[in-house]
Amino acid sequence: LMTLGVLIWSGATFASAHPHSFAQLLAARAVVGVGEASYAAVAPTIIDDLAPVGSKGKWLSVFYLAIPLGSAVGYLVGGFVERLFGWREAFYIAGVPGAVLALTCLWVHEPERRARAKASVLEMLGPLVRSRLYVRAVLGYCLFTFVLGGFAQWAPKYIHAHYGTPLDRANYAFGLVLIAAGVLGTGIGGAWGDRLAKRRAALAPSEAKESAAAGGHLRVCAIA
Repeated sequence: LMTLGVLIWSGATFASAHPHSFAQLLAARAVVGVGEASYAAVAPTIIDDLAPVGSKGKWLSVFYLAIPLGSAVGYLVGGFVERLFGWREAFYIAGVPGAVLALTCLWVHEPERRARAKASVLEMLGPLVRSRLYVRAVLGYCLFTFVLGGFAQWAPKYIHAHYGTPLDRANYAFGLVLIAAGVLGTGIGGAWGDRLAKRRAALAPSEAKESAAAGGHLRVCAIA
């Protein structure tokens, strides 16, 4: 499933170089989101199963480094390619390597799953909706993604339009900021989250240790 998701992402990114109307570009970018949503939802669950109890935050932080680093490379390389060859060619640079790297997912061994009794969607959603920790985490992450996505999409364009900075230079500067802030924030956050989760779980009763550990990781996000 991860391989298929990355291949869909890469193919849709490649197709984004060929639209002849806004509707075609919108459709290609929407399919990019479908591919990303599939592998981005599955990969963390596999990492969580494989990672040692005290290092889950660190392991996940390595995976999530792909967001700031990939975005930064997109700004740095994309701006350079756009200036030399045009904006369409920038999508080739992003799409082709992803298709090649997708094949490496075939070597990832997914842990065996225990068979569970079948349940309806409402029965599965019930415990999640009743969990204040889960609801707050989802709402917070949706708001965070909404704001950060808009900022990342339009910040270089704003710098270019408002200050007259060449677009490739604005992309380059924004990419450097993403690399510095993304690597430091994600790396430190993963290690700090593990420490706080371990401390909170040690103080919680046995039936609440898992929730306490999750609350420790989310506390780091809230502070940031």
